Amino acid sequence: MFGYRAIMIDCSRHFFSVEELKRIIDSMALLKFNVFHWHLADDQGWRIECEKYPELHEKASVRESSDFGGVHINKPYGGYYTVAQLRDIVEFCKDRYIDVVPELDVPGHCSALLSVMPELSCRGGRTRVQTHQGIFDGVLCPAKDRVYEVLEDIFQMLFEIFPFGYYHIGGDEAPRKNWSECPDCRKLMEQLGIDSFDEYQLYFMNRIIELIGKAGKTAIVWNDCLKSNGLDKSAVVQHWMITGKGKSATVKWANAGRKVILSPLDRYYMDYPYGMTSLKKVYNYKIGIKGFDLRGRESVLGVECPAWTEYIDDNTSLEQMFFPRALAVADAGWCGNEDKNFRKFLKDIKIPLRLIKRKGVHYMPRREWVPGIISSVVQAVKFAVRGLKK
Repeated sequence: MFGYRAIMIDCSRHFFSVEELKRIIDSMALLKFNVFHWHLADDQGWRIECEKYPELHEKASVRESSDFGGVHINKPYGGYYTVAQLRDIVEFCKDRYIDVVPELDVPGHCSALLSVMPELSCRGGRTRVQTHQGIFDGVLCPAKDRVYEVLEDIFQMLFEIFPFGYYHIGGDEAPRKNWSECPDCRKLMEQLGIDSFDEYQLYFMNRIIELIGKAGKTAIVWNDCLKSNGLDKSAVVQHWMITGKGKSATVKWANAGRKVILSPLDRYYMDYPYGMTSLKKVYNYKIGIKGFDLRGRESVLGVECPAWTEYIDDNTSLEQMFFPRALAVADAGWCGNEDKNFRKFLKDIKIPLRLIKRKGVHYMPRREWVPGIISSVVQAVKFAVRGLKK
């Protein structure tokens, strides 16, 4: 059994009500998940009421339109959770023995934040809350003291709302373009003796990790942060990149006895269609990465199944993408790699699926759980094409 068994919901790309989240959290409790990873800010929307910086929830929570997968919706889209609602979710989870891990992704994925605080960027020019999926150049400027002042204020607020031990600070997909053109960044890199932007990002991330550590908390980062050596050893690394340096770096990190959470995108990402990540594929994943030694295997804190919501915009779709696949992740979280038997698993999940249904939660019809080859190819092509559209 792993001590960290998590579900993640991205509420930035599309916003889900407190009531909907509670239905899923109730189902999580039924399946003995014990962590709700809550992705609350990204390029497409800021979802946290912030009393000290009210423009964040008043303006950065709203985008002018939505353009995901080539579908244009020409009207404002927004929403945010009040402090009272955030506390309500925390208490709701606590009653079900679930911890809440909020995520504030930095230094990239910050378009919404920079739309009301452009002074935190290298260029200082105002950007917009993004209307479509993608990776955007707008990133925080590590050379500006004001960046750290604002982040400390925001994290102090989060510490008061979310009392648990972990805080996710992202660290993924941070473009370097603006840093390379910023004289302040160049000057700081020279002062620090840093000659790569991977190292420069680590300088920034380590400052935030230290900020969180001073509060007696632990930071979680995506494994993009392992592209260069020097990440603060207290951090927990969440593994999602399955190829190249991201994979090998995670192995090295874990084999050194440092904690990792496994959420490989080709197995545990719940936003991928069943034709790409079938229930059987999720179930058959053997927890670990090739190259883990005994110490590396012992360093696995747990497993997580994230749902990114660029293409998930309603309650039913969100629930069906999670269920029944989340049951396979829950099984792995409790039983590890022992005695894998997919046919037995299909029989065992009948009762929990009935209980989930009684809670008003939809699960994917059985005929879609393990699609045939033709259906799988069609779904994969549609997903790839949709990702290319803006």
